[in-house]
Amino acid sequence: MLEGSPVTVRVRRSRQSRHLRLTVSAGGRITLSGPRSASDRSLKRFLTERHAWLVRCYREMKRVPASEPVLSGKALEEAKERARVLVETRLAYFNRLYNFRWGPGHYPCQKTLWGSCSPAGNLSFNYRLIDLPPSLADYVIVHELCHLEALDHSRRFWKLVERALPDYALRRRKLTAFEHPQSNANMNM
Repeated sequence: MLEGSPVTVRVRRSRQSRHLRLTVSAGGRITLSGPRSASDRSLKRFLTERHAWLVRCYREMKRVPASEPVLSGKALEEAKERARVLVETRLAYFNRLYNFRWGPGHYPCQKTLWGSCSPAGNLSFNYRLIDLPPSLADYVIVHELCHLEALDHSRRFWKLVERALPDYALRRRKLTAFEHPQSNANMNM
C-alpha cells in the first residue's frame, strides 16, 4: 500500500465516535477510528478516498521518532514561562479588539487540549503552544479569548474569532495536524 511495504492500519471503533478519523502517528503508525456502526466497506472507502493524503503523511511521520522526551524540572518550568510570556503578549494584542476580562492563566501539561476557558473566565493554555507555528498559536489564543464572550461554538462565537482572524478556518484545519499537544507528533484527517 505505501512505499512498496506492507503497512498495518489499526482500526478502533467506539460508541462515542460519530465520524471516521484517520491518524498517522510518530513512527508511521496509522489508526482509523470511527463509530461501531461503520461497515468494513465504508472504512475501506474512507481509506481509498484519502490515499494521497495518507501516503504524504506516512512518509513525513515515518521520520519522526516514535516518542519525544517529556520535559521535567527546570526545563518544564522554563517552557511554561516562555508559554506564559507568549500567551500574555498575544492576549493583550488581540484583546484590543474585544476588551474582555479574564482570570489568572494556567499552563498545564494537557494531553489533548491546546487551551480552555472556564465558565468563571479563567484561561488555560498548554505550555506546548510554544512549539506551534505562530499563526496557529494565535488561533488557539484568539479561540479561547472569544470563549470569554461565548462559551459555545455558535455562529456568534465564530464571528468573534473572525474579527481578529479572517482566515481562522484555514488555521483551524492546519491545527489538526497537531492532534496531541503533548507529543506534537500526529497528523490527522
